[in-house]
Amino acid sequence: MFDFTLENIIPWGLCYLSSSIKKNGRDVSIYCTELDKELLSIGLRNFNLLYVENRHTCYETINNIQAPVWQEIKSRIAEIKPDIVGLTCVSSTYDSALNIARLTREINPASKIIFGGIHPTAYPLDVIKNDDVDFVVKGEGEQTFAELIDALEYGAGFEKIKGLLYKNGNNICETPERELIENIDSIPYPQIENLLNLEDFPKMGLGYIFTSRGCPYNCSYCASNTIWTRKVRLRSPENVISELKDRMDKFDIRDFCFFDDTFTIDKKRVGKICDMILDEGLNISWCCYTRLDALDEMLLKKMAQSGCKMVSVGIETCNDSTLKHTGKGIDSSEIIKQVKLVHNHGIKINGFVMLGFPGETQEDIKKLKKFVKKTGIYTPDMSITTPYPGTEFYNNMKMKNMIPEGLRWYAFYPHNPDINLTGLEQKEFEKIIIDFTKFQHRYRIKNKLNHILNNPLIILQWIRKYSMILISDRTKGFKRIIRLFSLSK
Repeated sequence: MFDFTLENIIPWGLCYLSSSIKKNGRDVSIYCTELDKELLSIGLRNFNLLYVENRHTCYETINNIQAPVWQEIKSRIAEIKPDIVGLTCVSSTYDSALNIARLTREINPASKIIFGGIHPTAYPLDVIKNDDVDFVVKGEGEQTFAELIDALEYGAGFEKIKGLLYKNGNNICETPERELIENIDSIPYPQIENLLNLEDFPKMGLGYIFTSRGCPYNCSYCASNTIWTRKVRLRSPENVISELKDRMDKFDIRDFCFFDDTFTIDKKRVGKICDMILDEGLNISWCCYTRLDALDEMLLKKMAQSGCKMVSVGIETCNDSTLKHTGKGIDSSEIIKQVKLVHNHGIKINGFVMLGFPGETQEDIKKLKKFVKKTGIYTPDMSITTPYPGTEFYNNMKMKNMIPEGLRWYAFYPHNPDINLTGLEQKEFEKIIIDFTKFQHRYRIKNKLNHILNNPLIILQWIRKYSMILISDRTKGFKRIIRLFSLSK
């Protein structure tokens, strides 16, 4: 079963860009600086609590370019000696991306440094003004990035490349917006094999597949439309199944996750994907990201038959007023009804919940706990209500002076209690967050252990897995297993 916290660390955007430029003998490498084998062995410990309690150490590390992590990255850059470096970032990783750009410039002042992703798309002028940034790719990047690499390789100009910011002497130039790619079947599959240390990535994380781009809904807190807009573009069922088979052949995996904003937005298309999985005897297990109100009886039946084990959906809160004001388009009674419908087909639910909406009280969060228990979702997945830059919610909070002054971009991380919009005292808010992370952790472990104990095959798989750890790592294996099953955090 997918662990929605740690498994998906592959930089998929970079893998897609790699596919768009790998030609004519170009040597392309993808370095995921977030890969941490120690973190991946976190096991049953409470990841959210670890972050809350240690976040200031994270801040200190980001602000200290001499910290070991930056020196490790610097040595890797020096080893690769790249002529061109592309960095993708969201707001919470922007400061770290600037550190990497600075290190790259120190190693090779002639390197061309390109920024892309959600934050550079939301604030392109702010990003391009940095001395260590040469180009900003706005929005959907495959075509713009490919044309830019061609221009750099062949010495052409940049003025005709849409969706780009660049420097011309002391001047900043911005080209017209790039149109979205209409036929996304034409986009090559992401080149996962270009990842450095591919063998260190969780095998389950290799099964994430994007079958669409864009989301038509109007949730005010969501940053998806910064890149994709509200326009939905769908891959054909045939193209999706082809990529499934490609991953199965290359990486010997049978567990997949359809990582769209709303996978079931077109029920007929998903129904055909399910039919093709069955007709071709793929024998896979899969999960998806979607909305509860984008599911119905007939579709859920097909999903379950074709191997769907879990759906990951946004519940957010049980406060109907908050659901309405954030544009969620669903109320608590419909959530309860749809959760029951999903459960009737034997499909588990990973439910995203958000704490810390403006005006939220301790009593509201107690009600949310009860709501989670009442619905019986398999794994609650808590985040702190964060006004992501570029969203309607961010603009509203900024206008109302509700975002604390002086916050660095790295503070805009969805588990950071320093973002407190409630009006509660900071110590009280942090205590509430810690309490909920402990509740969530106990709740998830209880459900996962029940699932394991009711499935003897899983127990045998675990015995085999941890026996191999003991054999391969010898005495280190004992320490690793102790970490995996530590419940102290």
